[in-house]
Amino acid sequence: MVGRHKLNPERRETILLRLQELLMANSGENAYEEAFKIIVAKIFDEINVKNKKSKLFKNYKTPKETRENINKLLYMALENWPGSLEEGKTNLNDTHLDICVSEISNITLLDKNIEIIDDLFEYLVSSDSKGNKGQYFTPRSVIDFAVHLIDPKIHESIIDPSCGSGGFLVHSLNYIKEKNKNSYKNNVWGFDFDPRAVRIARTLLRISGIKNPNIYNVNSLINNKSLDFLIKTNKNCCLPASIESIMNVEFNQKSKFDVLFANPPFAGEIKEEHILNSYDISKEKSSIERDALFLERCINLLNPGGRFAIILPHNKLAGVAWKKLRIWLMRRVKLSLVVGLPRATFMPHTPQKTALVIGEKRRNNVSYPPKNEEIMFSICDKIGKDSSGRLIKKIDSDEFSSLWERSDHDLHEILYQYQNYLEKKEKI
Repeated sequence: MVGRHKLNPERRETILLRLQELLMANSGENAYEEAFKIIVAKIFDEINVKNKKSKLFKNYKTPKETRENINKLLYMALENWPGSLEEGKTNLNDTHLDICVSEISNITLLDKNIEIIDDLFEYLVSSDSKGNKGQYFTPRSVIDFAVHLIDPKIHESIIDPSCGSGGFLVHSLNYIKEKNKNSYKNNVWGFDFDPRAVRIARTLLRISGIKNPNIYNVNSLINNKSLDFLIKTNKNCCLPASIESIMNVEFNQKSKFDVLFANPPFAGEIKEEHILNSYDISKEKSSIERDALFLERCINLLNPGGRFAIILPHNKLAGVAWKKLRIWLMRRVKLSLVVGLPRATFMPHTPQKTALVIGEKRRNNVSYPPKNEEIMFSICDKIGKDSSGRLIKKIDSDEFSSLWERSDHDLHEILYQYQNYLEKKEKI
């Protein structure tokens, strides 16, 4: 028999394990939704306390009174953070809720970074259903790596069309704030098909300082061409939203961006005729793998000269069957770096072999890439995880430092080599 985890507030990992164990306990209700509500209520209360308001997330004289005050928090969160919660009350029974509150009321989730919250949300969605769709949260060390490689600027518009919990957007925002003395613009945009992940992304961005996050629940593969096809074929009784319709109609902005980050879903095929006919690489086909279409979609969402960091399965970069896709890509983008990631990267969810691809969109398409174009290729040997997905920490690492600093990986070295590579190219 395995004993329950003991909660030690001084150790980050035990906090996570105990909270996961406690919040996912069988209560007769939807475990994901109730866990999410409790975490949101706790975070909202911590923000209120910082703003010198009285603490509500605590145990009261009776479980009933505890419930009443937690529901007050949830209602306030529902009103102040639209789109983060589906309802402003908990469905846990009084006793179970009282136990949950007693366990975590004295723990601070809003530490010097929001990684503990990020980890909790990742665990909840991954445990519930995310992995079944071929969608896996990107390890935060890989996200930090990609953000440092791209070096987003304060004036640039940033998009993630498969944003999940918003990791790329949150880390980009924090990177910009650090570089600009805590200044930033609300110019990050996220889109995802999973409504639960969208609510998490909205919450994390709010915690990071964005009052009204630009996060939307849409199928990012639907574009203007696919909508036109639906209209022409009389299937427009209820047209779905698209990135273009949201940007153009609701915000009167163009649907092109300066920077793009993406870790598209690895699994699944697209068979919808209106989508297949709206992409170059899938015309006249009866089906195509989802991530292939996402690659074309990502490039089309960029401004000329726009930069991107995209995680792709290895077969899209090396498989014989995808040669035409690579030719299509190289005519439209200039690659600068390809980093092979180890199979442990997305464990314990999948051993899928992947690569991180860095580049920029050409200002004009070419018939074939110039012979003198160089691409740096690198292989990550250590990702900070073992083969089962468990964290491998650096010796004497700080428990509460970021995953980028805490885990034993060699991404630092690749980043340093890439920066040197770019400096040498500029001098030539």
